[in-house]
Amino acid sequence: MADSFYKTKTVAELKNMLREQEMPVSGVKQDLVARLVQAQLKGAAGGSSAKSVPSKSKVSSAQKVCKNCKSVPCKNREDVPNTEVLRVGMKVAMCGGGGKVLEIYGHSALINRQQRYPGGKVCSKRYIVEDIGVDPGYSPIIFDCGPVKKKAKK
Repeated sequence: MADSFYKTKTVAELKNMLREQEMPVSGVKQDLVARLVQAQLKGAAGGSSAKSVPSKSKVSSAQKVCKNCKSVPCKNREDVPNTEVLRVGMKVAMCGGGGKVLEIYGHSALINRQQRYPGGKVCSKRYIVEDIGVDPGYSPIIFDCGPVKKKAKK
């Protein structure tokens, strides 16, 4: 009975259900269905604390997590308050350019800075250490999650 319920779902819906239960999401549709059925059987038998499967598992666009800052809603162009919210590989922007975070320290971060020049030349061989979270009212870097979405004129 549960097997037929899962077979009517798309692969994307099955993967979302597996993510909700913190299970692996790789493989073909048959593997995904088998994992969900096993998790449901274990949950019914009391073997593990698997979450119950919702009847509809659609993720709205408002619930999607930003790929860069990993937050809902996205913090694009907001100040980085401290090093606790940074991750290695995160894109950030600062005065005169931006870059990726390479290392994170107590109150600073090492950033591979990309500087753009007027002729279109890009220099990315400059490393800079920025102090973050020292002054609560000021942050030298901001989140750079992509272009700012412009509102349509009416």
